[in-house]
Formats: sequence, structure tokens, C-alpha cells
Amino acid sequence: MGTTGLVPPGWYQDPTGRHLFRWWDGSGWTDRVGDGAAELRDAVGIVVHPTPVGSAPAWQGPEPSHRSRTGWIIGGAVAGGLVLVALVALAGWFVLRATTGPIIDEDFESGAGSFSTDSDRLVDLSAVDGAYQVTIRDSSAPQEARSFFDPARQGISVSTTARFVDVPGLAAAGVSCYGSAYSGYLFIVATDGTWVFVTKASADDPGTILDQGSFDLPPGSVDLTLECRGGNGGATTLVGRVGGDGGQVFSTRDQDGYDQFRAAGFFVGADTDGTVVAFDDIVVKALG
Repeated sequence: MGTTGLVPPGWYQDPTGRHLFRWWDGSGWTDRVGDGAAELRDAVGIVVHPTPVGSAPAWQGPEPSHRSRTGWIIGGAVAGGLVLVALVALAGWFVLRATTGPIIDEDFESGAGSFSTDSDRLVDLSAVDGAYQVTIRDSSAPQEARSFFDPARQGISVSTTARFVDVPGLAAAGVSCYGSAYSGYLFIVATDGTWVFVTKASADDPGTILDQGSFDLPPGSVDLTLECRGGNGGATTLVGRVGGDGGQVFSTRDQDGYDQFRAAGFFVGADTDGTVVAFDDIVVKALG
């Protein structure tokens, strides 16, 4: 264990392993954590771990916050009249990974894993009965969680099973792949039987609909997969699947897309406070 007070304040590697960085205030660890793009709060294990290794901070601090008060509209013209104000409010998990098997594989049977469990006026995030549960407290701020990995991949698939646990109004769930901290794609389905591909180019981008349509929504839960293949200088190919193998398949192309992807995650939105959506798992794999 190092000697308290000899290491200057700064962002160092999180000794708990739950996040990429944690703030050392010069005398002890704090609840301030980061992923290399955003700052969060996580008080788990901040007392019992040693001082930072090395004398220089490993991170200079977050980019502008991922949490935003500016919305963007998805749908509007899609079948069933879906109009959701979707704020990209990243209250979920942030982890940088380097793996040889699945890039991400969480079943939530033993807890939230690398996901944050948190509660504030906007959302409640918790691990409940082998699932990661998202309760929307403020429907003006739907949630998107992303996990970063290294190295970037030219193609990835992102799969999850979303359950609409309590839906007093209209709700949507989706999966995402990102070429950078703020830019990428979302494949979102809604409880009125609509689907939409959305692309975002920056943190302030309101989002652009690449394609949209309607589908046969399975009752209660839905298996979702998004495949993102880098264009290698050409168009990026997106394939969205509903219902797993043998299910419904939708695809589109983005001529000004990304060559590689370095993050993946999921999305929850609703038009009514109190909406609850649970994810039974999330698996991210590299595409050959």
C-alpha cells in the first residue's frame, strides 16, 4: 500500500475495477469515476483500496457531459404515430474492455456486472431477478447506456432480450453501436410495432432517421440484434433483427458511415413516467 498524501490529486486507474478511472483527492479515493469520456458517481469500494500506482494522473478529465437536456425526435412519420423525445442520457455503465471471446457478455444473474446501479430523479437502474431493470422516472429523459472496448472492431453484433415490464403508455427499447464516444447508430423498436434506424454524428446532433417501418411485435418481450459493419471507406451496413434467428430482418446502409466501432449498448425511452423495461442479457461479438 502506498503512503497517503504523496500522490497528487488526479484521475487514476480505478482500483475497484468497476470503472476505468477514479478521482484521487490527494488523501483518498472519492466517488467520482470516469470512462475516458464522462464523469459518473460510484461509491463502491472507495475506502479499502490502496493509493494510486505511479505519480502522474492517467486521465485529464471528462469531455462535456453525456447527459443532455436537448432532445431529438425519433419516429413521427412511422406507422402507428410513434413520437418519442429521446435524450441521450448516459446514466448506465462505462467500461473499456479488451477480450478474445465475446467483447461483452452480461447475463445479470449475479448482479449488475459492469453496469451502474443508481437512482435519481430521471431514472432508477437496478439488477432485479437476473435482469438489468430500467425505470423511467422522467419520460423527457430516456436512457442510453454504452460500454467502450479496445481495440475497435470493423464489425460488431449487439444482442439483447428486452422485456416491457410495466408500460402505461408507449415505450421503446433498442441496441446501439458507436464509432466514437458520441457518434454511431441505434436500432430501436417500440410497443406500437414500429422500428427505426437512427444515426447520431455528435453529442449535440438531434439524430437522423436512416430507415423506419412497422413489424409484428412479440408479446411481452423481444429479442433484438443490431449488426454494424464498417464500410472500409465505403458505406456502412446495418442489419436489425427482431425475434432472433428466423425472426424479422431489416437493413439499411449509411454512405457516410464508420469504418470501425468501439462501443455498444442499449436504449430505453417512453412517453409516460413510471415505464419499466428489463434486459435479460446483452452480448456483443466481433463480426468476421
